[in-house]
Amino acid sequence: MKKYIITTVVGLAVAFVSPAQYDYTQASRLDSIENAMAEANNSLKQAEKENRRQEVWRSGHYFNLGYTMTETHNETDPVQKSKLGVFLGMGHSYMWPKNGIGGIVKLGIDAKWFDLDFSLLKDRDINVYDASVSNGQQGTYGYWTNNSSTSGGSSSFDGNATFQTMQGIVGMGVGPVITIAPFAKMNSAVRSLRVVAFFHYQPSFALTAYLPKGDNKHDYQTSFSLGYAGIMDAGVRLMFKGFGLGVEGRWGEGDMSNETNSYYSSQYNGDFYMNGMSDEKYKRKFAQTRVFFSFSF
Repeated sequence: MKKYIITTVVGLAVAFVSPAQYDYTQASRLDSIENAMAEANNSLKQAEKENRRQEVWRSGHYFNLGYTMTETHNETDPVQKSKLGVFLGMGHSYMWPKNGIGGIVKLGIDAKWFDLDFSLLKDRDINVYDASVSNGQQGTYGYWTNNSSTSGGSSSFDGNATFQTMQGIVGMGVGPVITIAPFAKMNSAVRSLRVVAFFHYQPSFALTAYLPKGDNKHDYQTSFSLGYAGIMDAGVRLMFKGFGLGVEGRWGEGDMSNETNSYYSSQYNGDFYMNGMSDEKYKRKFAQTRVFFSFSF
């Protein structure tokens, strides 16, 4: 009898304990699932926040392609304008803070990795100097324009030389940049609209090429003038997501080599300064207005 009573008590105890243990296990599993769902929701919210930030601010890389309007001149010649100009450039904007000041403004440094500009200038008659006459003699550096001797040079020389001028400038630069995304907090596509204002100083290499034209073009050789140019630019671009339009102004000057040009004919053979000056170097000024497409990625 005693044995029977003990067996019955143990059985009842097991019967009561088993459901309790089962309920505890189920509760633990529900807690684990809820925690996993909470973590997943948190990760999703962080991902959405990062995607939204990227959609507004992008990565900072950009590529520009556009049209250039150029004016250039040296110290003696009149302004020469371009009839065609193109350029391309690439760089990166390093912006802070990560989420913007007030969520809408970022400040930073813009590094332009390269800027390549080409301009085809209008035709012109370039003044040339007689480089073959020794210094101190009558008619030193004889000066011709449109077949007219103005400084006592040899009147037998045909000085009517027309040249096509091409100009190339390549450089890289750095400067401050500010980006404003006024609608960044809005829950619509317009939040990706932003305005970027920038300034650069660009150490550059400038090259000017003179290609003879006209009936007597075979009497001249192609000449080049090259040198260092300090270029500055300032501008603004309006961006929507990864695409935008921009405008900028550029200005500066360079110390250019005063290359000579050789003339060959039955009347005269000799070398002539191309830039209206007999010095080894001369200053060329540059002024440009550029409009462009910008791509941010």
